[in-house]
Amino acid sequence: MSDFYRAEKLVREGKFHSAIEYYASFVKQHPEHPRAPVALLEIGKVQETILSNFDHAIVTYQNLVNQYPVSESTVEGQERLAKILKNQKNDYQQALTEFDKLIRAVPTHQKAPVFQLEIAQCYTLLHQYQQADLEFETLIERYPDFEKMDEVFFKKANNNYIAGQYAQALEDYQKIISHFERSEFRVEAIFGLASTYEELDDFDKAKKYYEEVRNEYPSPKVIDIRLSGLEKRKANKKM
Repeated sequence: MSDFYRAEKLVREGKFHSAIEYYASFVKQHPEHPRAPVALLEIGKVQETILSNFDHAIVTYQNLVNQYPVSESTVEGQERLAKILKNQKNDYQQALTEFDKLIRAVPTHQKAPVFQLEIAQCYTLLHQYQQADLEFETLIERYPDFEKMDEVFFKKANNNYIAGQYAQALEDYQKIISHFERSEFRVEAIFGLASTYEELDDFDKAKKYYEEVRNEYPSPKVIDIRLSGLEKRKANKKM
């Protein structure tokens, strides 16, 4: 364990490249040790969060997943791998693959609903809106007690709004307003209702919801612009 403890000390001292060498030495000499996957995870985290070397972190996390398929370190490593692919590399298809592997490997893990939410978001980013909606529905059905269910409905609603599925978007936005009164997404959900009704040319309802949220919206000028545009759109519709 001397290399492992030395690596931990070097991280605390800010000597990150040396720490990686000692962690790697520990894994090489003791590949069957219970701390070996932990050491690989720590290498990846240093590469990712401190050195911002995402390419190296990807390789490290891939090695961790391939060499140690069953460990808590592997779950975290694969999640980090998937998030780098999604958020840093914009490789949504490969990120989707990694999140899918995760949820299949640990379907009862405490973070399983988070992985399912990421899968749905990846499909949205791939412009596969119908499949994204199905994945959101799976999350709602499979994990009804998920603590971020308001966020699920909000992202589901946005997905359907982008896809032009306005009736479903209205239903999802309304669920946030009706069932999650203290949600951080409530104001945006009301704005979403207004935007959706505007797309449906239901100008009176759109105006009602824009005005309802005006004093709470982060940028009231946006509401003013929307209301002004709404009047012009309504006038053009009458011509």
